[in-house]
Amino acid sequence: MNLASTTRKKMNKATISKVSMFQTVVATLHENQTAVNSKPAFASALQSFETRLAELEQLLNDQAKDLKWIANEKASTREKAIEKVFVLVKMIRAYGGSIGDVNLEAKMKIRKTDLKALGTVGMINSISFVLNEAGLIEAELVNFGIDSSLINEVIVLRNKLISLNNAPRLALISRKTQTARIASLERDLLDDLRTTIDPFVEMLHDDFPTLYAKFAVARHIVKPGYKSTFKNQTPPEPDDGISE
Repeated sequence: MNLASTTRKKMNKATISKVSMFQTVVATLHENQTAVNSKPAFASALQSFETRLAELEQLLNDQAKDLKWIANEKASTREKAIEKVFVLVKMIRAYGGSIGDVNLEAKMKIRKTDLKALGTVGMINSISFVLNEAGLIEAELVNFGIDSSLINEVIVLRNKLISLNNAPRLALISRKTQTARIASLERDLLDDLRTTIDPFVEMLHDDFPTLYAKFAVARHIVKPGYKSTFKNQTPPEPDDGISE
């Protein structure tokens, strides 16, 4: 499973290096499946490694996707809110003109460009101001011809903007938990390589030299200065299912 490019932008360089190495190791071992299958415990260890790697990749993708979704949804909701509230502003202003309420007309001299220039909090405040004015004379506005569903739509969009504006903070809280799990999985995968996968490949050196050579390259697709410990390891004893 390849990480999306958006995810890669969110990861630090060390994580990118580790995940790239993990993925290359798995691909190399699958290319030499005959060698892996020659040791059932090796095949089992590889399957367990892949399961952990898949969880790590999913967490990284989820982190990037969550924040991107929030940003996209906020932008979409802003656009919808601007369109709806501007229609409401024009209708309130028209109502003010029809009854000669210059004060109400002045309050509703809000341009669409003004709304677009506002930040999210400023837009929420402006929409709330318009809704407050509409609430004071809602019966009159309905009698004037303004559909009450328009006011309700603007309320829903305003509330959604409030929720989306708080979402990144809540997502960051969630990310702390995810980040801790990501770090734990990275450590587990590195430990699996050093204590299980590396020793098995070392054990198969003489019988499968091509695997050994390719694996050595795969293990060093990582940040400069990283030292693989896959040489001189003792292969783990296969589990025969008999307890001592």
